[in-house]
Amino acid sequence: TPPGINTYRLLVNGHRIPYAKAEKMPINKRNFWSYQSIVLSSLLFCFVVFMILYLLHRYFMKKSKSEDETIRNKAKKRMKHLIYVTRALFVTLLVTMIGVLVVAIYGYLLMKQNTELPPVQVGETSQLASYTPDKILNGDYEGKEIASVNIANYAEAKKNMQKNVNDWGVGKLYIPSQEINLPILAGLKNENLLNGASTFRQDQKLGLDNYVLLAHNIYETDVLFNRISELKKGEEIYATDFQDIYIYKVFENKVVRDTEVDVVERRKEGESPIITLIRCEGNIGTIYRRIVQGEFVKTIPLSEAKQTSKPLLQEMKLEMSGTPKNGIYLKDPPISVFHLFCMNLAANILADPMQVLIPLVLLLVLPILFLAII
Repeated sequence: TPPGINTYRLLVNGHRIPYAKAEKMPINKRNFWSYQSIVLSSLLFCFVVFMILYLLHRYFMKKSKSEDETIRNKAKKRMKHLIYVTRALFVTLLVTMIGVLVVAIYGYLLMKQNTELPPVQVGETSQLASYTPDKILNGDYEGKEIASVNIANYAEAKKNMQKNVNDWGVGKLYIPSQEINLPILAGLKNENLLNGASTFRQDQKLGLDNYVLLAHNIYETDVLFNRISELKKGEEIYATDFQDIYIYKVFENKVVRDTEVDVVERRKEGESPIITLIRCEGNIGTIYRRIVQGEFVKTIPLSEAKQTSKPLLQEMKLEMSGTPKNGIYLKDPPISVFHLFCMNLAANILADPMQVLIPLVLLLVLPILFLAII
């Protein structure tokens, strides 16, 4: 089956064990601070607060009808304070909800653009490339994890982006005409396709045969390979394995059906090496694939580029300095904690809008009803 069509199903089998043994086994508890838990806890908290306010109101109302003038005046005074507190709580809730929506909108805007990665320290003598063989060898090329995704999945993948790129990063892809600058990641893990350009075969090498790269398409979102549809014949594609820079020129940009697998086949003897970029064309479940292919032009060693093509290294965000340790591709998280929070909030809202709208309406209705009653 071509990449992008998941024909696998998860089957879990088990066998009975003694109850006493089962009782002693560790339990993986759900995260209490999940999005659903926070929403439900907020609703419960507000409901309890307004029940307390309502009961206090009834109590003060009863006291305000007392024959004792002192008790009556004191109760009326406290009722006024209660109304002020309720109004303040209502305003606080309103401001908080507006703040949540603003943060979510900001997170949504962040999700609509590629995450800009910091420069990669390749090392003075391309030491980072020495870690590449192990990553390629351990990559998953079966594609069992590949599944349809949306913008919420894209945001979720950013949580683990630094580790994902450090574990599987084997190069970089750079297309200047479309401002595409992505890590090349070994293997077809679903997370790889959400964080960069994923290699199709274990034995593929830049500058040889058919070097195939895949990435997910987030419908109507300008991330990953979205812009490859705009590539024109003759435009350049740059790729590096941290030892050399390989230059290709686009000769094909087309849409094919998912059954047309000849685009990923190896080159025949005598044919020029090419690079093939693949993404889905259309929304979730589409049977079409966008294919861009470029013919190999030449190789520039990084050591030579350091002397003659410094602007290119800067554009590709490659630094030939330092000594990379343990194959670290990204030293620092590419996304700040605040930006990640904004994106995750937006992703949760997009994943289930009603789960957000209903609590928002309820939280606003409760104080309105209370103020109307009193």
